[in-house]
Amino acid sequence: MKNLKLYLASAACALAVSVSAQTTTANVAPTSTVTPSLTDAEVSNLLSKIGSSDKWVDEHHGLYLSDTMASLMSVADNTGNSPSGMSVDVYTPQAWIVEQAFLAQEKMMPFTMKDVTPDMRRNVIRVVGHPSTPVNLTANGMGYASNVTHVVLRYTKKSAVIQPETETPTNQTIQSAVGSPIVMHGQVAEFSLADLAAARGPSGGGEFFVTLLGDNPIAARKDFKVKSKDFSKLIGQ
Repeated sequence: MKNLKLYLASAACALAVSVSAQTTTANVAPTSTVTPSLTDAEVSNLLSKIGSSDKWVDEHHGLYLSDTMASLMSVADNTGNSPSGMSVDVYTPQAWIVEQAFLAQEKMMPFTMKDVTPDMRRNVIRVVGHPSTPVNLTANGMGYASNVTHVVLRYTKKSAVIQPETETPTNQTIQSAVGSPIVMHGQVAEFSLADLAAARGPSGGGEFFVTLLGDNPIAARKDFKVKSKDFSKLIGQ
């Protein structure tokens, strides 16, 4: 009988703990998944700069980095087998809006506050990885080309690898003079502002790498170093 009482007391205690735990869990507010956005004042200030100078827009609509060596080899190779090499665009939230203004200017269209959508305002870092495309759509030409399969950020000392919050494939159609066109794929990766700061090291403002991974073993990875001289393109950061 004594053992039975001890057992019942233990069970009652366990039940009380379980109910308490469930009640506590139920009262915890869910983590917000809403991405902060640029304010009207921030967008208005940006639009004033955009309207002040076409040159300013041209200099601040994102950071573009290319595989210089691959590009030079592609130009020098008269066989047409050397690919273009991968390339990447990096956009801060502000640079993404400037990019939309730049595209509007190319079409001789206005770009005002009403053209700035909620999606454009999101406080995220957008990294667009472009595939290494062939010059000639031949077996040899395609043998060195590569799609982009994944994008990560890394600190210069390679001590931290930052994965994207989201990643969306893009399509790029490559035309052929003698055959059917082919479609190659890039990636649009999004990182939080905190992710970018982590990739830039302890100070949150150092040089860092954007790394593109590909599906061709010959060109499976390309590291693009964002140097101090590039920081002016990372407006707002």
